Amino acid sequence: MRPLTSVLYISTLLKTHFVSAQYDPSQTLRSGTPADGQSVLVVGNGRSGGNVFGDINEQLWLNEDTIWSGLYQRRVNPNAKEAWPRVRDDLVQNKFSSAGNDALANMTPDPDLVRHYQPAGHLNIFTNGDGSQMQDYNRILDISTGMVIGARWRASAPFSATIYYEREQNIHQKLATTDNNEYKFYLQGGSDPSPGQLDFNIEGRLVPVDGSVSIVNGNAFRLSDTRGFDIFTDIQTTYRCPDSNERAEKAARNVAAAVAKGYDSVRSAAISDYQNLYQRVSGDFGTTSSNSGQQTTDGRLQAYRNDPNSDPQMTALGFNMGRYLFIGSSRKGYKPLPPNLQGLWNTNYDPPFGSRFTVNINTQMLDWPAGPTNLADEMLEPFFGLLDVSRTGGREQASDMYGLSGFVMHHNADAWGDVAPNDNGTEYTHWPMGAAWLGTHLLEYYRFTGDSTFLEKTTLPWLVEAAEFFYAWLFDHEGYLTTATSLSPEHGFYIPDGAEGAGQRTGIDIGTSMDRQLLAQFFGDIIEGYTAIGQSGDDQVSKAKDALAKIKPPEIGSYGQILEWRDEYNEAEPGHRHLSPLFGLFPGSAMTPLVNNTLAQASQILLKHRLDAGSGSTGWSRSWFINCFARLYQGNDAWTNAQRTIQSFFGVNMLDTLEGPYSPFQQDGNHGIVSGITEMLLQSHASVIHILPAQTSQARAGSVKGLIGRGGFKVDISWNSGGGLNQTTVTSQLGGQLTLRLNNGQNFQVNGQSYSGPIGTQAGQSYVITPA
Repeated sequence: MRPLTSVLYISTLLKTHFVSAQYDPSQTLRSGTPADGQSVLVVGNGRSGGNVFGDINEQLWLNEDTIWSGLYQRRVNPNAKEAWPRVRDDLVQNKFSSAGNDALANMTPDPDLVRHYQPAGHLNIFTNGDGSQMQDYNRILDISTGMVIGARWRASAPFSATIYYEREQNIHQKLATTDNNEYKFYLQGGSDPSPGQLDFNIEGRLVPVDGSVSIVNGNAFRLSDTRGFDIFTDIQTTYRCPDSNERAEKAARNVAAAVAKGYDSVRSAAISDYQNLYQRVSGDFGTTSSNSGQQTTDGRLQAYRNDPNSDPQMTALGFNMGRYLFIGSSRKGYKPLPPNLQGLWNTNYDPPFGSRFTVNINTQMLDWPAGPTNLADEMLEPFFGLLDVSRTGGREQASDMYGLSGFVMHHNADAWGDVAPNDNGTEYTHWPMGAAWLGTHLLEYYRFTGDSTFLEKTTLPWLVEAAEFFYAWLFDHEGYLTTATSLSPEHGFYIPDGAEGAGQRTGIDIGTSMDRQLLAQFFGDIIEGYTAIGQSGDDQVSKAKDALAKIKPPEIGSYGQILEWRDEYNEAEPGHRHLSPLFGLFPGSAMTPLVNNTLAQASQILLKHRLDAGSGSTGWSRSWFINCFARLYQGNDAWTNAQRTIQSFFGVNMLDTLEGPYSPFQQDGNHGIVSGITEMLLQSHASVIHILPAQTSQARAGSVKGLIGRGGFKVDISWNSGGGLNQTTVTSQLGGQLTLRLNNGQNFQVNGQSYSGPIGTQAGQSYVITPA
């Protein structure tokens, strides 16, 4: 595999005035002013990213995916091996207070945090002008090409810029124009000389078109009397290149190669590479009026907040932006990493939540769109790379902390695979179920791609080793295999009367509903995987079947809801942001209407209860609601929550935020809305290709092309105003049986004949579905 490099390229050429151009409202972000920290436009290629401000004095924040706050830490509390059985026994006896205090004191490691992600630094370009001279300013992100374009006119001097990343050499380019002005260039990275820190090199080269270059104060370049300039930078780190000399040499080679390549060829390669992925799927959700669609994004967003139905292409823009960010932050390569909480666009050295891999929902949500939007092959390798490195760290945790075989993952991870308990609270720290959830993505990859080699050589060995820990760690309680310590991630309850610590808030329990749902899915995946490769008689299948039979099914509470904990406690936050007890609804499938309608109805009751009490209070939480309502075939609710995600949580740069504009950017919500909209249009769990399962009655005439269903079926759908089907074309890419369902079970035809049951397909065959 070709090693990844990252080269920033800045060049100068005269460009035409484009302020009056027509823009595609579903694929264009546009602003008439320079950015602040909350409105920057972002570019990336999977390993490197940049935040572009577009000011007269330009500032580019640079990110590289392996720059974390330090190296691997082997964190373990020396008392943990003796403490965890004691904590478990206390929980069985309802000694919640003692159990919680013991866990925090004797199971939490010191230090209690995994490493956090950090930016590489920033490049500043200072001119001899000021903002008062600017005229006809325009700043654009063209999602169709993956390019940020800016133009401004300073005292009749045109200045334009194009910024992007080219994949093959990871080139980040900027094209600018000027007329004999003076520029100063500063490239600055963070530093920490203390032991145990990560080292990295930034190589930079300034190539003027003409004019003169001088050094200023030993740390900057001054470029005078020039018509333009090229800048190239590359970043290499300890993570992929431990030897310092090799790092420096590699960075220099990459910069030299970029200089030699030339602007036109690099630009063409960058667009081609990006569009190969982006153009696999397209969506038309209706047309916005030309007056509204040609406004700047901040103006459109303000109008959308007042009336989201007036601008359907804003919803399409949100859908496309999520795919753009996914392609820009997760790609194949040498030791790749998946997106973290802030992706490749973190500007803080101590970022919110450490910009880590948070594996009790956020990391998983970031990868939800991969299969359905035909990006699994390219986008999931980094995710699997994290699983691989975490497996190594997880073995140490299983042995050091629990004295058990296999491997274990708690609720956070870093680039080095540190998966020890993170932070120190009873509602989030001691949740050893990360591997059970992350492992479900491995079998999902097989379901979408049919890659049996990966299934046999990678997926099943990973699942089996994770299962070793669970087989040893689970314990018998009232006839079931039970988890302890057990949490419903980040949610708490008040200890019931009659138990130790009555009235106090805690989160620690045994056998929560989510744990049981995860384990049922996990053991079921092992069985399904071995069956798929023709080894249903393997001993691992027998072990998984035995364990699965002893996992307690979800229970229903007093008002008809899915029960969250082992008993019906008084919940601390009825409107909690996590929907953990609904894993079996989405992203799992055991509680969906096609599989278990009783549990689906109970899921809907809990979902409504959460929402009525104020849940969906973060961008990623609100986007989870879209997916859940879609699985319940509640199309209007799903669509309303998709619109609400954009209205309440997207900034003017269409980046999702934690709690609304000017709160921290968090990328997972951008991906969640992509997943949610695809679930409205196509579902494929339960071995059924379900067309328009949750289409909204508010839909305008539209279409989607290129979605992928499990089994490798490519699906194009068009619908009329109100959401009724016009036509669907299903193309079998792998062969196999095709079972179809339309909307709420209505009749339909396949190739002009009434559908009467599953169809045996051959790879390459297409089937046209129309209403009966």
